[in-house]
Amino acid sequence: MIQTAILGLLNKKAMSGYDLKKAMQESLIMYWSGNNNQIYKVLLELKNQGLVSCQTEHQESAPSKKVYTITAQGRLTLEGQICSLPIELPEFKKPFLIQFANANVLSKRQWQELMLNYQTELRNQLLLQKRKQQQELELPDRSDEERWLAAMLYENIIGFYQTELNWTERVLRGNQIYNQEE
Repeated sequence: MIQTAILGLLNKKAMSGYDLKKAMQESLIMYWSGNNNQIYKVLLELKNQGLVSCQTEHQESAPSKKVYTITAQGRLTLEGQICSLPIELPEFKKPFLIQFANANVLSKRQWQELMLNYQTELRNQLLLQKRKQQQELELPDRSDEERWLAAMLYENIIGFYQTELNWTERVLRGNQIYNQEE
């Protein structure tokens, strides 16, 4: 899966290993959690297979860096990987649900604080993703197809946070135990 992620990012633009790591860490759709060595190891494998090329860029005020570009063979491989990877349903593991499932040990105040904090985090994330969506859609060098794909990705991401926020609001309104006056 990391090969597909790297080839996909390089298909958009040439990048260094550091740029790839940063893009993966900032992305909500890439769940890679490895270390830098893994990226460089995969880049070396991709280069040896002829799927990426590498050019060293010399910088005046920083060390030289290797910038990787996808090759025509790399694009064909990416296409094949996209078509042949199995479709996986999203995992339903959410750390917050562990807290929620055990909230019966909390006082009314603690429970409300927990839920309100979660609600605040969801609202902040929702706003952040909407801003990212707007920025992504305003990039001038995007084709109509790339804009549409980005719009659909962000629709999915924003939809997740909106659904979770709606659920949280229903929980806060509907909990008869914690909404009782003390």
